Amino acid sequence: MKDKFCCNFVFCLDLSSDHLEIFKKNIAKLYRNTVETFYREYHYYGAYLEVRVKLICFFELHNETKIYEGEWMCQRDIDYNEKIELLKSFSLDVHLLTDGEYRFFRYLKNIQRKNGTSSIKSATSSLLQAIRILQNIDPETRFRRNVVGIFTSAFSLKEEELFLNEIDNVWKNLNHRKRLLIQAPEGFPWTEINLCLDHTFYDPSLDNFDESTTEDVSQAILIDL
Repeated sequence: MKDKFCCNFVFCLDLSSDHLEIFKKNIAKLYRNTVETFYREYHYYGAYLEVRVKLICFFELHNETKIYEGEWMCQRDIDYNEKIELLKSFSLDVHLLTDGEYRFFRYLKNIQRKNGTSSIKSATSSLLQAIRILQNIDPETRFRRNVVGIFTSAFSLKEEELFLNEIDNVWKNLNHRKRLLIQAPEGFPWTEINLCLDHTFYDPSLDNFDESTTEDVSQAILIDL
């Protein structure tokens, strides 16, 4: 039986952020680059390859937290060399989207900004939900990378009573190799989460990821898979 290599992404996206379009572009860049790297570097193991991605969108309206969880979008067992040769044989772009990528990018593109508030309560709630989702899939898969990304404008200058201890506990109990990506302003709770949780990447700039940053994050996600 072939080994199974799996990479699972859950991205949490702040729908009330003024940086929503930047966040969407960064998610697309990061996902695309990581997927290409994953198939390019791991196909030669002769393993079964699978990538799954899910979006969790959140905002706060009238002091009520709104969280919308999308479905899993998957692409499975694509041999990278075969894909390249097939596309070249038809003189097609090597970076032509697979069905799974197409569904994800179409879904991401159609996400619209909501007239609400960027709150750290809704952001940390969605982050906690994302980690819990990853605790319950494919326990039998030996080679798995779990990736959680949080993209938000919410922060506070003072500490508030949130889910930080709970986030810390569920993150520690998340099996397999993992990465937490944070793009959020410098301040509470993101600096604390970055310091307390292992395997994190924190970018407080709220800018577009350049090519170097995208490549660095992709390599950090996949290293030692």
